[in-house]
Amino acid sequence: MEDAHKFRTKSTDIDNVLPPVSTWPAEKLRRFRYTDLEGNRVPLEPAEFAHFDPWPLPKPVDREGYATEENSDRYWVSGLADWQNVSSAMDRYLQNPGKLRLLDFGCASGRFLRHALAHAGEHANLWGSDLAPANANWIKRHLPAAIRCEVNSTEPKLSFEDGSFDVVTAFSVFTHIDEHEIDWLLELGRTVRPGGILYLTIHNDATWKKVADRTATLKQFENQNRFDDNQQIDAEALAGPLPEERMVFRKNEGDVYYCNVWHSDAYIHREWGQHFEILQIADNAHGNFQTPVIMRKR
Repeated sequence: MEDAHKFRTKSTDIDNVLPPVSTWPAEKLRRFRYTDLEGNRVPLEPAEFAHFDPWPLPKPVDREGYATEENSDRYWVSGLADWQNVSSAMDRYLQNPGKLRLLDFGCASGRFLRHALAHAGEHANLWGSDLAPANANWIKRHLPAAIRCEVNSTEPKLSFEDGSFDVVTAFSVFTHIDEHEIDWLLELGRTVRPGGILYLTIHNDATWKKVADRTATLKQFENQNRFDDNQQIDAEALAGPLPEERMVFRKNEGDVYYCNVWHSDAYIHREWGQHFEILQIADNAHGNFQTPVIMRKR
């Protein structure tokens, strides 16, 4: 992947946005349940939080697949639910907290960062990094300057100094990193200060158990029905445990490369645990599907 950005060149509609949720009537913000770090299904009333967010919403083309325009409240509240869980993780695991310094790696158009800003405030040091220039441009145009954003490449190197952040998050990123997985982990870890945490979501054993109920994921398997040894994913495979400790589904369409990666809990503890203290694997606590791994550098 010599030219990073050709893999993330995408359609965009930066100039056309949706109104802020703070202007919506309360009945348009439906009650929501999310999975917390303990696996509980927790009710969330979006209308109670909408006034914190006065910024426009991106159109679906600028959301990296999160929700249709008709379900824009679901898009917005998914970021809020992630903020609730990251806040809980910080309360539980972040050592010596102070003014928050946070990097959202693979930030897209700020789905999560907008909530970090709304609740941590403009005095927090908030950064995003993303492979798609269109995403960085959307943030720069429509969210406050308190959120800064850079474009990264596929090579595991960021511009930030060692220990720049208290918290690094990455939602649905390591679910798509095949090459350089450990190198990216180490690079993100480099940017976290001692006592800070990483909060990275994966497809794990608990995610696998939910696949049979998700039409979109089953369709992905139909289109990418192979991994390293060309084993097929069928109903029998889905009824059992993860077939391998690390599975990679790959798809190439012209110049576009896409992969879908799965990790077992045993793999995370054995491989990622060589470099990080695994503080918690919070099953299905991202979108009631993916699983956050919360870690600290050893």
